Amino acid sequence: MTNSNVRATCEKLGMGYPCLHRGGDGCSNSYFHTPGCVEFNTTSADCYTFSVIANEVCPGVDKAYDCPALDDVFLYHQSWRSGDGAYGLDLQTTSYAVPGAGKYNLWALCAGVFQCMGGGTPVDQIGNYTCDCPKGTTGDRCETGER
Repeated sequence: MTNSNVRATCEKLGMGYPCLHRGGDGCSNSYFHTPGCVEFNTTSADCYTFSVIANEVCPGVDKAYDCPALDDVFLYHQSWRSGDGAYGLDLQTTSYAVPGAGKYNLWALCAGVFQCMGGGTPVDQIGNYTCDCPKGTTGDRCETGER
């Protein structure tokens, strides 16, 4: 599972791809977060994408690699293993940082790309999003009102 595989899979599905660090809310470490990755905000102080997701889908787990839903899931990490080895989790070995090179038929972590109309700005949240609508527009996606 390479970065190229993760990116191509997500883009073919019409989705984006998050990086190792989620970006947004002060988590924009340039080594871990790459331009082009989907950023998301959360109430969690954790910047590590896998930990934030594990806390949502497997409440009470101590480590992200203890979350069965994230077993053998890989995400895009530009600087990992010479630039093309995706970064994954493995439940059986309780390992973070599983290199994707040479691994096949596993899972790519993709994310929805949210869009607002009328010049609105999407505010991403786990499993949802809202739009910060400019003055004069309303609606879930800023679809009504003046333009």
